[in-house]
Amino acid sequence: MDKNIKELVFGLNCDIVVNPPWDCLHRHDEIELSFFITRKPVMFRIGSQIIALNQCSTLLFWAAIPHQILAIDNNAMQYYITIPPHVFLGWNLPDSLTYGILNGTIFMEEDKNLRRMDIVSFPTWMRELTDPTNKQRCIALNRSLEARIRRFGCIAQPSLSPFDRKAVSLPHTSMKAEKTFLKIVDYITQNYKDELRIEDIAEVVNMHPNYVISLFRKKSGINITNYILMLRLYESQRLLLTTDMKIIDIAMEVGFGSMSNFYKYFKKTCGKNPNDYRKILEV
Repeated sequence: MDKNIKELVFGLNCDIVVNPPWDCLHRHDEIELSFFITRKPVMFRIGSQIIALNQCSTLLFWAAIPHQILAIDNNAMQYYITIPPHVFLGWNLPDSLTYGILNGTIFMEEDKNLRRMDIVSFPTWMRELTDPTNKQRCIALNRSLEARIRRFGCIAQPSLSPFDRKAVSLPHTSMKAEKTFLKIVDYITQNYKDELRIEDIAEVVNMHPNYVISLFRKKSGINITNYILMLRLYESQRLLLTTDMKIIDIAMEVGFGSMSNFYKYFKKTCGKNPNDYRKILEV
């Protein structure tokens, strides 16, 4: 994966990818449903949470939260569906699922019958996506994907919070380096709303600042500043869609420090300003 790619745009989409390339921390605005065809569990990071996904695991989460694949078999296949927030909200799904997703809950499903249905359905969905000019097909695709998410909501259980990490061992890693990295991630996710200095983070893990910078980039594929900005952006999106807080209060709450910085980064990343983004609730 190109290490310069951190912000992605998928829209309403589905695809099957062999050897998925999402090995650095990245984010995109859509809600994502993913599962993997693989011999060994796929190690997947969402925020500071590390999840082991087996053959039967299907994951649903808001991909505005930074995430990455940590370990995966060669020739493994990822099946994924991405759903823009305005489409997801327009489906009027059960509140427990809708607001769980918007508030960062990671949902998990394990159902062999739905897995078989997915494997059969994906080629049709992908074919319909290649013909966006056919309105009837677009309507059918939208309804078909909505039905899939509704089935997911009937079975899946809220599984994890992305910022309450449970210990999971990672293969082929330096234990000391991994523990240090996880401490860094934990500290950032707990304090990203504050003004963070590399020196403060280094002091927490009792390491030289240059080592902290190097280790974080090696493990995540991005620099610490980008990760902090991603977390602030996700939290601002969450607050815009789940509260009636004033936008200036949101900007200050998440740590942007000024309205101009907030608007500039939000517009650059999300393609619209915070006022317009909040309007997707009006679908």
